Amino acid sequence: MLSAEITSHEPVVGLVSVGRFIHTLRVSGEQSTLHSRFVIGRGVKCLSDTWTCRAFSLFLPLVKSYKLSEVTVKSIFKHCREEMTVLGRVIRHLSKIQRM
Repeated sequence: MLSAEITSHEPVVGLVSVGRFIHTLRVSGEQSTLHSRFVIGRGVKCLSDTWTCRAFSLFLPLVKSYKLSEVTVKSIFKHCREEMTVLGRVIRHLSKIQRM
């Protein structure tokens, strides 16, 4: 299992935590299954110690209600799909090594 914070470096604000992800791998005999969950928008907080980050934190309820653009959402899903493809290749490769 792998879990981590998803961060974004915003030019004006600095480093911002925008969510979390968790990857779990189940191995059953010759097969393995990878499950991933992405939680975007929950637990949003500033990670930089700058005046812009502190100001950002004051407006957090407003920021959380902001709707992502369709282009941004498509970009996030494209990234997730690409990441899952890469992880799938890595898992297959590790599986072959394990059988040797």
